[in-house]
Amino acid sequence: MRKMRKLLCVLLTAMMMLSLVACGNSSSGTSGNDNGVATESDLLKVAMAVNPPTLDPWLSTAAAVRDTNRGIYEGLFELDDKYEPQPQLCESYTVDATYQEWVFKLRQGVKFHNGKEMKAEDVVASLNCWLENNIAVPSVVTAGEKFEKVDDYTVKITLTKPALTFLNVLTSPCQFAAIMPAESVASRTSTGVTEYIGTGPMKFEEWKQDSYVRFTKFADYSAPSTTLSGEAGDKTIYYKEIYYYIVTDSSIRTAGIQSGEYDIAQTISYDDLDQLKANSDIKLTKNDVGNYAVALAKTEGPFSNEKVRQAAAYAVDVDEIMAAVVPNGDYVQKYSSYMSKNGSWGTDSGAQYWNQKDTTKAKQLLQESGYDGTPIVMLSTTAYPTWVDGSLILKKELEEVGFTVDLQIYDWATMLQMKKDPSKFDCALLWWPMATVPTALKINQTGQDGWITFSEVTDAFTQMNAASSMDDAKKIWADTNEFLLKTASSLSLSYFSEPYAMSSSVYNFNPFIGMKIYGTYTNK
Repeated sequence: MRKMRKLLCVLLTAMMMLSLVACGNSSSGTSGNDNGVATESDLLKVAMAVNPPTLDPWLSTAAAVRDTNRGIYEGLFELDDKYEPQPQLCESYTVDATYQEWVFKLRQGVKFHNGKEMKAEDVVASLNCWLENNIAVPSVVTAGEKFEKVDDYTVKITLTKPALTFLNVLTSPCQFAAIMPAESVASRTSTGVTEYIGTGPMKFEEWKQDSYVRFTKFADYSAPSTTLSGEAGDKTIYYKEIYYYIVTDSSIRTAGIQSGEYDIAQTISYDDLDQLKANSDIKLTKNDVGNYAVALAKTEGPFSNEKVRQAAAYAVDVDEIMAAVVPNGDYVQKYSSYMSKNGSWGTDSGAQYWNQKDTTKAKQLLQESGYDGTPIVMLSTTAYPTWVDGSLILKKELEEVGFTVDLQIYDWATMLQMKKDPSKFDCALLWWPMATVPTALKINQTGQDGWITFSEVTDAFTQMNAASSMDDAKKIWADTNEFLLKTASSLSLSYFSEPYAMSSSVYNFNPFIGMKIYGTYTNK
C-alpha cells in the first residue's frame, strides 16, 4: 500500500515566456518587447470565430464556451503546459492510498468579482453542480458521491471506487469545474447561470448577442504565487477593458487584423496565411485544437452495426479529408491515437486499423453487413467552411463503396440543436477539444448524442482508475485505443492546430487549448 501523500503547491519555473513547446505551439516574436517589461493598456480587441451558445461553464462542451468564459472562472486546479493538473484555487491537497478520499485546502483571501471571499460553501456548491453536468464525471464518480465542507477553507469528497485520474477529470477544459459563488449556483436555471461571477482576472460586464462580450480587468484578482504555465499560475491581465467580438466570417477577421480593427484574431483561414506572413505588422502563432474525427457508433440506424462502421473506416482516406479540412500541412499531426501525442497518453496502439483505405474490403464488409441503402444523414455547418469541404469528400468516399449519404448543412446554432436529437443524424465530421485524460474523452461512455456506450470502454476506465500507477493506467488505455479503432466507434482522423494572428505590437500571446490572454500585453 502506498502511503498517504500530501501534495503542496510548488513554484513553477518561468516557462511561459517561451512558446508552449509541449503543445507544439510556435510564434514569431511574441515573447517580449524592447525592455522585456509588460505594460498595462486601456483596451484589447479580440476577434472570436464562433458565437458561444452560452457562457455557463457546465452547460456545453463547445470550445467557444470555454474560450469565452475561461477568463471569468478558475478551478481548484488548472492545466500546466504539459497538460498536468496544478493547484490554482487550491493551496494543497491529500489523497489516500486508494485514491478515494480527496481533501482540498483552499487558498484564503481569494475574492469573487462581487467582492465576496471564496469559501468552502462556494466550492462545494460549484463542484456538486459540476458533478451533475459534466459528462466525463461518471468515469470517476460512480455512486452519486458529493463534495462536503470540512471547514471554511477545506472540502473533501470520498469516492466509492478508486479514481487515479480524478484530478485530470477535474481539470478538463470543457465543462470546466469552475468555482463561482454559492448564490450563483443556487439561482441557476435549466438554461444556465444567470450571472457570470468567478475569481478569474476578467470581470464580465456585458454580452451583446451575436456581437461581442465585454470584460474589464478584475482589480482584486488574487493570483497564486506560481508563474503562469498553460492555464495554471498567475493569470494577470494587462488590459483595463477587453472586447471579444463575434466575427464568424474568416475573411473579416483577416481584414480586421490587417487594418488594426482587432489586436488578436482567432482561427485564421489557412488560405490567408501567405498574405499575413508577408505583412510585417502581423505575427502568427499556433493553437493546438484537438482531433478531427467522424462520429459513427450510434445506438440506432445503420452505424449500430459494427461491420457497417468498419466498411466506412476502410472507405475513408484520411490524407484526402485532412487536406481539405486543414489545407496547410504544417498544422496537421497525423496519427491514430485518440489522445494527443504532445501529452503523456498518446499511443500507436491500433494503428493497423487507421487510415487503411481499401475500397474492395469496404464493399465486402458493407455487403456482409446487410446494409440496405438506408440514407446516412451526415451533419455539417457553415460556421466552419473546411468542415463542409471535408464532409463533401467523406460523402464521396462513402458513396464510392455503396453508402447512400444525405449531407445536411446548417448554421452553427441549428447544427448544435440537431445534435441533441440522436434520431436526426447518423454521423458528423467534427473536432473534439483537447482532452487531459482518456476518461475525459466524449466517446462511447456516456451515450451523448446517441452514441453506443461500450462496456469495454467503461470497464477499461474503471480499471484505469483502480490502477496502481499511471504507467499501468496508460497500458490499459493503449488497449482501449486499439479497441475503439478496431470497432470503428468513430473514425479518428488527425490532430491539428489552427493559426491565430496578432498585431506586431502585441507580445507574449500564447494560446493554450484556445484563447488565452493572461500575461499578454501591448507595447506601441
